[in-house]
Amino acid sequence: MERLRTLVRAAAAQRTRLVVLPDLAGAETRAVTSAETLPLLEALSAETDTTLVVALAERVEGETFKTAYLIEQGRTV
Repeated sequence: MERLRTLVRAAAAQRTRLVVLPDLAGAETRAVTSAETLPLLEALSAETDTTLVVALAERVEGETFKTAYLIEQGRTV
């Protein structure tokens, strides 16, 4: 997450307003989930005034799947 913060902050310093992040879940079904990651990404979006797009893992009733998120002004839309 620290590397991600550094990269987004650097992009924002160059006036980038839209950052499309790689799939943070990857192929690993035990990957970090949206519940764990969204609050951190929302804070980063608010701090840097950037819109972030990211795919994260979701777990519901023993099933794992991916969801794409758009985070703007610190809020998931």
